[in-house]
Amino acid sequence: MSRGPTYLLVRLMRWTSNVCCLIVIASFVIFAVNKTHAASAHQVGELGIVPSHVAPHVNGTPPTAPAVVKKDTAHRVIDEASETLRSPFAGVASSSHSEWIVELVGTILALFVYGFALRFAARSLGAGLLRTI
Repeated sequence: MSRGPTYLLVRLMRWTSNVCCLIVIASFVIFAVNKTHAASAHQVGELGIVPSHVAPHVNGTPPTAPAVVKKDTAHRVIDEASETLRSPFAGVASSSHSEWIVELVGTILALFVYGFALRFAARSLGAGLLRTI
């Protein structure tokens, strides 16, 4: 069987599908971890509990947690790539006031297009290749 340009295109489409899905999933996992961590820190602050690894200030008041967490390079790259991949779907859930809904809808749509539709197109192209041989 000759492995011509169509075969290479099918392989490239499958590889692209996998990479896009991994980026979108990684970005959502990072979002979920950050949000749950922030919610936990907020609840601890509301209750006035000082974690055992944090020493209180001299006057006995608990220290405040930093409001902004710096993103490392890998986190920033994943977020930028995910935003680019999900940008075609940005308007679908933009009217929602919940960050979770916006993230979930964008993630689900991106996974549908890049995970299902792109792989379906690759499979159909591959099936057409097999019929011509």
